[in-house]
This record gives sequence, structure tokens and C-alpha cells, in this order.
Amino acid sequence: MCDIIKDCISVIVPVYNVEKYLGRCIESIIGQTYHNIEIILVDDGSTDDSLSICKEYAIKDDRIKIIHKENAGVSSARNVGLKNTKGEFITFVDSDDYIKLTCFEKMINGIKNNDVDMVVVGWEDEEGILGYINKNIDIDSKKIYMQDEISNLNFFHTVWGHLFKRINIKGQLFDEELIYGEDTLFAVQSFYKKNNQLLVIGEPLYVYMMSRENSATNLSSNKKNMSLIKAYNEISFLVKPYKEMYVSAKNIEKDYCFTIYLKLLKNGYKNDKKHYYFLKYELFKLRLQGYRPKNKLENLVEILYIYFYPVFQYYLKIKK
Repeated sequence: MCDIIKDCISVIVPVYNVEKYLGRCIESIIGQTYHNIEIILVDDGSTDDSLSICKEYAIKDDRIKIIHKENAGVSSARNVGLKNTKGEFITFVDSDDYIKLTCFEKMINGIKNNDVDMVVVGWEDEEGILGYINKNIDIDSKKIYMQDEISNLNFFHTVWGHLFKRINIKGQLFDEELIYGEDTLFAVQSFYKKNNQLLVIGEPLYVYMMSRENSATNLSSNKKNMSLIKAYNEISFLVKPYKEMYVSAKNIEKDYCFTIYLKLLKNGYKNDKKHYYFLKYELFKLRLQGYRPKNKLENLVEILYIYFYPVFQYYLKIKK
């Protein structure tokens, strides 16, 4: 067992084919006003010059550790990083993103001065558009939340922008079978597995790159949505004791079910009957549990597509 470095932040950066953005990301980390950090760059089998860039920076800064592995996805890379950390605190930065100068300083001061278990900071995209967190809190505000005070998942959509206490995520890993939603599940697991407190810093200290070609946002829609359905099913189970959060998670799960169901209808559901019947069953079940649109027109549209679309298709077929 390795010795834990007190007050040190382990920064895990999964790297895959990001030569265009990687230098900016690493520069933003090594230039932080808080210096007690270890930087773990996990190269996930890049085929461009990403690994060479990592090595160049490792020569310049001895806080950088490089791990090279075969390509297996971002969850696998993060898990390898987690297994090689030595810091008392852990955070994640995606290799096409970057952080503002005082990000780590404000995170660690927040977690230590307020005796909380996790810190999350605001984020913005490269055009300055604020993220989910600022739907709940102003950019110049800070607030501590108990578990039963949180009503939606806006604080947990990602793992980047979070500072975790190592002791609270000991032995916890990302689900490598999920290609999307795995970070939300990880964040929720780490916060809801015991009676934790969360400090939210509204200031956007993390900058998210939304438009990169190889980013997770550009994964196949069907695969993405099916992965999200599984993730939110597990998340719903974890937050079940907290009514508002549970309802929020189930509504998101239902929305993803309906989104991919519509895509299957559009593309010919007979070509993927397995997912079609699975989604239809899930939608039946969720609607019976009361998770349906409040808007009457939206609810009617949902009913028509779920219950009557195949009948309508059959009518058109015999009419021809």
C-alpha cells in the first residue's frame, strides 16, 4: 500500500488523440496557484502525437507521471489513474478541457475550511456559456448542501470540476461497460453511499470543450442513450431514499427511453426488436409509476407513439 501524500491533489487526465488541445490542458494544470499536486496522464493508446506531448511535459515538470496503455475507453483510463494515485484528494480533468488559474486552490480551501466531503465548481464552455451547476447557484455564490437538500442531478453530471476526498472513494471504480453516464454514476455513488456534505462553488473555474470530434458527445446516439438508461436506472436506485432526487432521476431515465424509442421507430424498429421491446416495456412501467409529461399535449403524443404507433403502421400497410 502506497503512502498517502497529505494535502496533495491527484489530478487524473485520460488522454486519447488530443494533440491539438493537450498542451493547453497540461499548461493550465501545471500553472495552478496551488502547487501540491501530482498529475497522472493516462494515454489510452493514442495514435497521434499525444504521448509525445505528454513526455515533453514530463521532462519539464517532475509532478507529471505518464501511464501508457492499450485503448479501452475513458472509464478504463480513469480507473488506471485511480489505482496509481497517492494524493489525499482526487480530481479529474479531461484532456481537451482546461481549468482556470485558481481552480485547485479554491477547491482545496473549500473542502478543508468547510469540513465537507466533496466540492464541485461551476463550469462554462469555450464560448462562455454556463453549465448545469449555475441553474442552481449564482456564479458569485457558495453553498453547502446535505443529501436531502439536493433536488436534481445538476451537481453530478460529470466528475471533472469535482474534488473528492480519497477516503470517500476508496475502492470505487468507473463502470467500464457504460460508454456514457458513467461519470454521473460515479459522482452519485461517491456522494450518496454515506451521509456526505457537498460544497458548491458557483464560479466557473472549469472550461469544457464541447465541439471536439472524438468527444463523448459525438458518440453514436443509440449507444449513448442505451448507456444512459442503464446508468440512470442505477442512479435512481442509489437516490431512492431522497424523494425529489429520485423523481428527477426517474424522469431523466424516462426521457432517454422515449428519445431512443422514437429513433428506433424512425429508423425501422423491426431491425432492432430487442431494444424496441425493452424500451416499450420500460416506458409502460415508468408511465404506470407516474413518470409522464405534465403538459397534456406532450402526454398525448407520448401515448400515441407508445401504444398506437404499431397499430397505425399496420393500418397504413393494409390500406395500401
